[in-house]
Amino acid sequence: MDATERYYKIDQMLRNRGVVSARDFLAVLEVSPATFKRDLQYLRDRLYAPNYLGPGKTRLPPHRPRRTAKVQERLRLAVEVYRSGQT
Repeated sequence: MDATERYYKIDQMLRNRGVVSARDFLAVLEVSPATFKRDLQYLRDRLYAPNYLGPGKTRLPPHRPRRTAKVQERLRLAVEVYRSGQT
């Protein structure tokens, strides 16, 4: 799974479950804790994703729906472009 697919998967897991443990993310994404931290940092810095909070847990705060909708759309488009080979 490449980085773009991981970003999309992180977003989808948070939207479907609300709260996801870091252990669950690592198992599904099959990456190291360092890679997962870099992925979260990328989502925050480049795609303006909300801050994910909690010791051992990561959650999507409900008070930022506009920003998260933009992030979801960017991720969806990025995966679509990647899969179509237009990179």
